[in-house]
Amino acid sequence: MIAVSTRKMRKQARKQPRKNIHHRRPKAQGGSNRPENLSVVDTERHSLWTQMFDGTMTPKEIIDDINNKWIDERYMVVLIERRSGNAI
Repeated sequence: MIAVSTRKMRKQARKQPRKNIHHRRPKAQGGSNRPENLSVVDTERHSLWTQMFDGTMTPKEIIDDINNKWIDERYMVVLIERRSGNAI
């Protein structure tokens, strides 16, 4: 991932009226405003994500919710920690 300053990211989002800044790790869970924790996303999808997952759910809780409610029971989404490569 190319490092982009937070200022540049916010400027990019403002230039595109249907874009928003998303915290990959929510601030409520200790996430920062550092560029590696931010993504520019579609405003409507960002709103839906926040409505569905409350902005406070952990990645494990989100995956459990998706597996139990949203996808075909023949499949399962698996969460893998990037640093260790371990399934959570």
